[in-house]
Amino acid sequence: MTIDELLKQHNLRLTKPRQQVFEVLQQSAVPLTISDIAKKCKNVDRASVYRTLVTFDQLHIVSAVAIGWKNYYELAEPFIPHHHHLYCIRCQNAEPIQTPELEQLVGYLSRKHQFTVVKHHFELEGICKNCQQAKQHRK
Repeated sequence: MTIDELLKQHNLRLTKPRQQVFEVLQQSAVPLTISDIAKKCKNVDRASVYRTLVTFDQLHIVSAVAIGWKNYYELAEPFIPHHHHLYCIRCQNAEPIQTPELEQLVGYLSRKHQFTVVKHHFELEGICKNCQQAKQHRK
């Protein structure tokens, strides 16, 4: 499914701001803040970027990833595969991880507690290998 098709299903148009925000997210390998997205969207004001992200979130086009006190945004399924993140608190790198074991655990907990999971987030915060090595070199 394309972004245009998904928007048409909800009687919305693919405006230039929506297209630019989508393209910025599509080209990024890591989740981005609103500020990051706004800087990369040429000729689109910050308010339009914010409104676009709200619309995209409501339509499940994007996922908001809470890291620390900030929200980061990335495309959601079906535009990218379902995944989670390892987030480095030093360099702010968010490494995507796909792990069947975690998805199996979510399924197990859902069945055990007779709970229907409709959405889940799993983010680990810590210090990445590169930052750990850089710290060791400074000693």
